[in-house]
Amino acid sequence: MAHYLDYNCLMNGVNHLDELDSRSFFLCPVCLRKLRFRLAFDVGKRFEDLRRFCLARGLQPDAAWSARKFAEKP
Repeated sequence: MAHYLDYNCLMNGVNHLDELDSRSFFLCPVCLRKLRFRLAFDVGKRFEDLRRFCLARGLQPDAAWSARKFAEKP
């Protein structure tokens, strides 16, 4: 997928570790749509799996974000 900077997205390129650590580990709507088209996965299940992953690692804000996205069911 082409490199772009429109969103703070997991797919953005990085140049060093500090930049990587500052990035979101979520996909933007554009990348999510592209991957969903290519891989045909269930977006709702993905957000629920991300929520569980975040909770297990003490990442409550990210878990809450994933829960909201799961509730929207894009």
